[in-house]
Amino acid sequence: MTHENHDFNRNVFINCPFDPDYKPMLRALLLTVIECGLEPRIATESGDSGEVRVQKIENLIRESRYSIHDISRIEPLTESQPRLRGTMNTPLTGKEKGLTGYWNFDDSTTTDKTKYRN
Repeated sequence: MTHENHDFNRNVFINCPFDPDYKPMLRALLLTVIECGLEPRIATESGDSGEVRVQKIENLIRESRYSIHDISRIEPLTESQPRLRGTMNTPLTGKEKGLTGYWNFDDSTTTDKTKYRN
């Protein structure tokens, strides 16, 4: 399903649990994305009950230039789980493979630390 009224270059897919513990984080993410002039996209925006949840998420990712993923609930079901545990608390450098934007705010600037300098 394509949402033609959405602009790919402004879309930010947010993958965040919808339970009460994550509601404050989701609200903060939504507000931040909107204040940055971008359009948040979340799985609950589509009320099509015939569309499988995974398919909704795939479509939203495909339709979004940016994404924010919450990895705090990864279950130990994959082979990569030990690697993820080993790196979960490792600070990013901006040089990680596939990373297209990274703002850490630690140096009191809003400079993108990746080679793309977004």
